[in-house]
Amino acid sequence: MRKAVVVTVATLVFVTGCKGKPKLEAKIVGYKAGSKDIILVHAKATKGSKLWCGEGGYGCDIYIVPASGETEFEVDLGKGRGDTPKKVMVNAELGKNHEIVPLDLEKDLPPALDISANGYVSCKPRDCAGNFNFITGQAELYLPAGTVATVGSSKITSDSTGKAFGPITLTTPVKDIPLSKLCAKDKTSFGSTPVSITFPDKTTLTGKLDVTSETITAGLNKVLGPVMKGTAVTFPWEKGAPAKGKIAIRTTLDSCQFAGAPDGKIGDIRVYVIGAGDQKTRTGECSYTSDKGTHATAKITMHDESATAYDRTTGKTLGTKAFEASKACDANVYGTAGFLSEQDRYVSEATMLAWGATLAR
Repeated sequence: MRKAVVVTVATLVFVTGCKGKPKLEAKIVGYKAGSKDIILVHAKATKGSKLWCGEGGYGCDIYIVPASGETEFEVDLGKGRGDTPKKVMVNAELGKNHEIVPLDLEKDLPPALDISANGYVSCKPRDCAGNFNFITGQAELYLPAGTVATVGSSKITSDSTGKAFGPITLTTPVKDIPLSKLCAKDKTSFGSTPVSITFPDKTTLTGKLDVTSETITAGLNKVLGPVMKGTAVTFPWEKGAPAKGKIAIRTTLDSCQFAGAPDGKIGDIRVYVIGAGDQKTRTGECSYTSDKGTHATAKITMHDESATAYDRTTGKTLGTKAFEASKACDANVYGTAGFLSEQDRYVSEATMLAWGATLAR
């Protein structure tokens, strides 16, 4: 007799569990150490949640919440546009569950006063713009109506249009700054002046105006510019007819060169010299013999230039002169057979400024 075999079939059921909610929490920590644009955001969410910064505010990278359930990430405010809402829309997604926590920068981020090397002002994330001109001793700020800016002992209150224009008092008298230090290659500090900005809600930001060779040079370049259009430039400390000057100067946004009295100060500037760039080029051949007797020749291009000198105090043109570049080769002779690379020569700024200084009166 055959035995019956009973087979029991077990049915295996796979149950797919539903993921929980992200349970997102987020807050602004503040600015990243040493940064004026990057802020830190601290977030808590369920492990494995995907975090990102969505539309309607500043963006950020995508992050996955670790086992600890907490993470800190960066948001670069410098990457936003002028019309970017001052918010960070923190998004979290876990499975099909999605949550958003909006962070209001104006409300949640402590504002910070920043004054650039050129005197420009910002108060991120608050509305605050404008600049301080170290040469004219003027502030041109744009702030919420009723905001008070204090610079040293000077106070300026923004009007109903948001303008806060007025004189400022610097700790360091600009007119007495030596040009030998101002125009030196190494940056020099000439002191600082305390600054505070108090908004209508009584929030007060503090900082300082650093008076450096960089800030002063940028200010000079801006102030002296109108002289080229025939406009007289009077320094704020000059009362009546300006004293006789003895200095010729040439400026860019971040550097200056001068000629005349070596002990000259900003208050002594009388002549502003402007080079016109390449006016004419000449080509030829130059030669050089090293101290070892090795001789070489090379093609040389000479870039001649003209310069115009203006009287700062009247705006009048004092003269224009054409200068020829030198035809001298440099001393870089290579090899025993003698070799010189192709040469370029330009008119030196010192030459043009020395001429300008002879016109100071």
